[in-house]
Amino acid sequence: MGKFFRFLTAGACATALYLVSYKLVCRWRGITPVADRGFDSMGHIPLGRIPTLIGQAYRYFFSYYFTDKLYNNTWMGRGRINMLAAVFLLILLAGYMLKKQSSRRGLKLCAAAGILLIPMAFMSITVMAPDCSIEDVTGILMLPHMNWLYIWGIALAVDPGKNSPACFVSGWISLILCTGVLFALGLYTQVFQNCIQMDLHRTCTLARQVADRVNSETDYTPGLRLVMGGDEEQGNYPRSYPDMYRIVKGTAAEYGLIWDSGNGRQHCWNQFFRQYMGIEYSVVEGELLERIMSSQEYADMPLFPAEGSVKQIEDCIVVKLSP
Repeated sequence: MGKFFRFLTAGACATALYLVSYKLVCRWRGITPVADRGFDSMGHIPLGRIPTLIGQAYRYFFSYYFTDKLYNNTWMGRGRINMLAAVFLLILLAGYMLKKQSSRRGLKLCAAAGILLIPMAFMSITVMAPDCSIEDVTGILMLPHMNWLYIWGIALAVDPGKNSPACFVSGWISLILCTGVLFALGLYTQVFQNCIQMDLHRTCTLARQVADRVNSETDYTPGLRLVMGGDEEQGNYPRSYPDMYRIVKGTAAEYGLIWDSGNGRQHCWNQFFRQYMGIEYSVVEGELLERIMSSQEYADMPLFPAEGSVKQIEDCIVVKLSP
């Protein structure tokens, strides 16, 4: 029982240390957490929301391994492999509990409580940062640690100090399951890389055409104000092989290089022109951007690359990519 409370205290202290160090580093380096993703409210946990947040942590945990809500677990049967791994892990944990002496019921109860708290431990970030959404772009930052569960299963299955038949069987089962997981994730990584590469080629092709047209409309000077209106995928530059992008749901490859998040699209294009083409445009945002995008002049423009799809509006060069 004493060891259980020591582990519990260590976990609580580690969480508190993380939050304190996070706040100190932000203050020391002058870092402001991104407000629209909810990181600026990390550590501010409304007491009335705690039951809802805990329930959300359990839902996200099971969604990550067994459903397609966060990732595509249907592809390559990863969801079924995860289900087998979960059953195997529970059998291992039950076996360790049964080995304990019957007189140590308190320890068994603590162990059972610890098993029930596993999803909460892995998804505690949803409680510590209640306004962050794992179902949005933020999920990319909040989910990688979930794969430690596989490593934990290996550590439980392999006992180098024992040569019993049970250890032999559990070791081989662990190897087979991990081979299946690694095979699926290896193919998944290849699809991820292909999606990123295709998106890069498509965006480069479009960016070159836009730069040529913009230079033909006006003399280029560093800092020229450019508005990229709409989503190229909804216009004349759709993605090739859309089924591949459904496989990598929930990753950066799904969103591509140009992220549609408020004014983020303008900043993405600005950075793309700067990094890949050496062209320095200025980002247009705020009231001016809203006024341009809602104007009748913009509505009457055809889609790029048609004639008239690049036009000067209010001292800005506007490119219309989609309705």
